[in-house]
Amino acid sequence: METVKYSQCEMCSARCPIEVTLNDGVVSTIFGNPNVGSIGTRLCAKGAAGKWFLYDTEKPGGPKIRVGPRGGGEWRDVSWDEAYTYVAERMSRIKEKFGPESVLVGYRGSLNNEFVKSFARGYGTPNDFTHNSVCPLSLHTACQATLGVGRKALGFDIENAEYVVLYGRNIFESLTVAEVNQLMAAMDNGVKIVTVDPRASKTAVRSYYWVKIRPGGDWAFNLALMNEIIKNRLYDEGFVNTWVKDFDALRRYVEPYTPEWAEKETDVEPAAIRKLAREFGEAKPKVIFHIGWFAARYVTEFHMRRSILFLNALMGSYETPGGLFFKKGLGDTGRKGMKELPGTIEAPKGDRFDCIGPGKKFPIVEKSQGIAHMLAEAIETEQPYPVKGLMIYRFDPLYSVPDTKRLIHALDKLDLIVAVDVNWSNTAWYADVVLPETHFLERGDPIQERKGLKPILALRKKVVDPLLDTRPAWQIFKELAERLGFGDKFFYTDIDDYNAWKLSETGIELAEFEKTGVVNLAKDKIYYDRQTGLKFKTPSKKIEVISSKMEENGLESLPPYENLQVPEGKLRLIIGRNPLYTQGSMSNNKFIKEVLWNHPLWMHKDVAARLGVKDGDSVLVRNEIGSGTATVFTTDGIHPEAVFMPHGFGKKAKAQKYAYGVGLADSELQGVVSDFVGGSAAMQECFVEIEKM
Repeated sequence: METVKYSQCEMCSARCPIEVTLNDGVVSTIFGNPNVGSIGTRLCAKGAAGKWFLYDTEKPGGPKIRVGPRGGGEWRDVSWDEAYTYVAERMSRIKEKFGPESVLVGYRGSLNNEFVKSFARGYGTPNDFTHNSVCPLSLHTACQATLGVGRKALGFDIENAEYVVLYGRNIFESLTVAEVNQLMAAMDNGVKIVTVDPRASKTAVRSYYWVKIRPGGDWAFNLALMNEIIKNRLYDEGFVNTWVKDFDALRRYVEPYTPEWAEKETDVEPAAIRKLAREFGEAKPKVIFHIGWFAARYVTEFHMRRSILFLNALMGSYETPGGLFFKKGLGDTGRKGMKELPGTIEAPKGDRFDCIGPGKKFPIVEKSQGIAHMLAEAIETEQPYPVKGLMIYRFDPLYSVPDTKRLIHALDKLDLIVAVDVNWSNTAWYADVVLPETHFLERGDPIQERKGLKPILALRKKVVDPLLDTRPAWQIFKELAERLGFGDKFFYTDIDDYNAWKLSETGIELAEFEKTGVVNLAKDKIYYDRQTGLKFKTPSKKIEVISSKMEENGLESLPPYENLQVPEGKLRLIIGRNPLYTQGSMSNNKFIKEVLWNHPLWMHKDVAARLGVKDGDSVLVRNEIGSGTATVFTTDGIHPEAVFMPHGFGKKAKAQKYAYGVGLADSELQGVVSDFVGGSAAMQECFVEIEKM
């Protein structure tokens, strides 16, 4: 018998609403949810491959306790009761001897993060942290310092834009389905895409103009653009006069940064910068300088992202059709917001492990984000206190945090490593205990508020019963909290009970999700009044060129530009996504491996010729941090100062035949370098030598 159920994908962070068809209880197809206009029935290859992930028997099939050396892959299958007892006894021992702050709790983006954060608070540690310092953190901090809101507060009306400027934001390969749909519709409408990227990505080659930027030159490019726009009065004077604080400071700041100056830093001809500035000025306000997503590239990332926010201000692109907008949610439709479990538990106070806070290394970074790449240093130095335990939920530091070798040495000093994950991550393979989570089609999760011009609520509901001895996150953290003596903090009985509580003040009932999996909150697009109603949450209630937050913490809002430096004889390693392979859910997927048979190292053909390397050759990639082998793809579609490799390879779990030993992990070559203002790791401040094998 054929049945149709609605849920949400979790093959990547986009969490697209999906329609799942089953035949006699077995999943046959996964498509986008046709009841969600921004998605329709479209779904990327990763989402469709969620079927294989569900039936993959090489996932952890039940709780496991390590019996051999860490990373050796020797496990003992245990009951959930024994696994909980093992973890609770050791966490209690650490808490008694060193204090709760000596256990760190890390996680990546998930609908279940409210359970993880609540678990950390209930245990008493102030040290919960996200994966964001190796992804979008510097962008988030730049938005807070400039606009007073985080990065997720902004959306993009791409479909109605005349120009979309992308800084390494590879929409056609990162594959957030709604955003791809919007960009394709915009192309039908005649949008002009400008891609600023050292590499000819699939987005770059479909662009009106590919700015083949020198790696790290984005900030210089933006400074020169602002110079031209302001000098020639191409900006939206009405918007700037109303909503930009300290515009004159910005005007004075960019005066020296002419297109001729920028050419040396960017390898972009002055005439091209001037041409683009004029075109942007003529098209305003329907110009989007996309703020991006991944912002862990360079030490100047924070200031580059601030310059994007300034460019949008000059175009008057905020809260306008064809520009940026503030995402709207329940509160904008006259309803109260949903409840969240962490709000019922007092947050522990005290110094954190990652040096966040006034007077510390990262003075303006939001504590709730954390600095994941400070993990090794905190363990090594035992400052401000010893770190003895690590619990990780759906995050893989040994896969995504720079300098894998150093981090392994640090983790060896811990008394306890616990991994809660649906898949064998490198960190799970190195853990002492694995508590396996159910696949996203086997569980329900907290309701998601998907904000936008027409916001919706979306619900992930269980589509099939668990096939293995796994449990959902809401149950794992509740039951473990009960063993540790704070189970009363997790007062719900099951996920439906929890979601009913979340909705209890919204006026919306859980039964409303049954028919389509979503609840529409607005019939028409919601815009704020551009004259009086924009929701900047800085002290001035404006876009702040001179940031109150920065100045209060002794940081210069408009620092002088620092020239790019490339060590003699080395190439800068840059990273990005493959459209079929972005995160751990795809690593052992047969469907994807059948299509993705190669993952080469891109190198400019002239550089390759100089090194005696030909297309398809095997090479040694090395630096002072590590080394590995790769197959070369030679092309003129990359800047000659760079080599490119896709992120997501180099899996260590021998249990997974499709993933183990395939490719090279960029984290094994990257050192720990920080953007101390924004908080991100500077993962492309990485230089390598290439040697033919």
